[in-house]
Amino acid sequence: MRKTLLTILSALLFIVQTNSQVTVKKDLVAYYDQLPAMPATLQDAYDKCNCKTGRCNADTLVAALKRSLQSDAEAMNTLTDANAKSMQNGKALATQMDKDNVKGMNDNQKLDYAKNNSSLNGGNPNAIAFAQKMQNDPAEKAKLQAMSPSEKIAYLQQNGMLGGATGMPATTQPAAPSPLDNPKIDSAVSKRDQMQAKLGSADRSRLTVTIEHLVDISSIDSAHNVLNQQQDAEMKALPHYSGNEAGVDPVKAKAINSKYLKKNIDLASAQLQKMTKAYTDLLGFLKTTESPFNSALMDAGYGYTATGGQDDNLGKFSSGQVFIMSDVNAMMGYARSIYDFASGWQNKWVQAQK
Repeated sequence: MRKTLLTILSALLFIVQTNSQVTVKKDLVAYYDQLPAMPATLQDAYDKCNCKTGRCNADTLVAALKRSLQSDAEAMNTLTDANAKSMQNGKALATQMDKDNVKGMNDNQKLDYAKNNSSLNGGNPNAIAFAQKMQNDPAEKAKLQAMSPSEKIAYLQQNGMLGGATGMPATTQPAAPSPLDNPKIDSAVSKRDQMQAKLGSADRSRLTVTIEHLVDISSIDSAHNVLNQQQDAEMKALPHYSGNEAGVDPVKAKAINSKYLKKNIDLASAQLQKMTKAYTDLLGFLKTTESPFNSALMDAGYGYTATGGQDDNLGKFSSGQVFIMSDVNAMMGYARSIYDFASGWQNKWVQAQK
């Protein structure tokens, strides 16, 4: 478990260095409507993909959306005054950790190091307790390591490890702003927290696990491999079969190949319907969950209040927007995988008819 504490320290440092964004003035939930509609059939997917070279490619269906997301991510990298200071603190902390050879410490030494370093523990006993928990619970550590950056931020906040919603340790947090007395800002903050909680819920996990399993190519191939084995068995049972189709009756061989190609196509069609349902279910959950915060943020002018608390609010709101952008990007990947799968099988059918 030598890397346990280093994982925790690195997670803290990663958040200090990267979660320093401003909001992008866009209706990000509208991006969900720019995702390609799910194909109704294998033929539909084939018609919408680029299959001119004999191999289908769904990249063109999401290219414009991918460029927009990348552009927005770049636009969010502008630092506010408070975040610029936090960035400097984070770099200084990284340099000090290198000088202290934290990577070479064992777990107990790393834990002592965190306890004695106010820049890491922020005077927050929850951080040390959490680090100790990670050291003693390999399953929980593995869960944290598997999370995306935005999920790590939410997870660490929920466990009292971070000092505030901007994702900075307590000692690097800007001074608490004076009350803004802005109901629109308050509403956006509240809806952001509600969105974050729902995105970390069991419902979200269940929906994600379902579609991840369905688009897993190894799982799909195993089902088709069963048919391929049956096809091979029938072919080998033909008279004069000697390792290939050359010596058998071509009419019978063609009939077997056609029969199993049709079985594979039918299986792919059924798989497409399962994929489409899982995709639609997750998409509906995300839009329903993220729309209230997205609308409240737009109504609040994306957090630009020109008050003493603006930097703090922009940090909170940008992290909320990161959740949305990350989910849009994930759905884009699922859509591309589904189109690649469906058009690929239809392409096999088309090629067999030639």
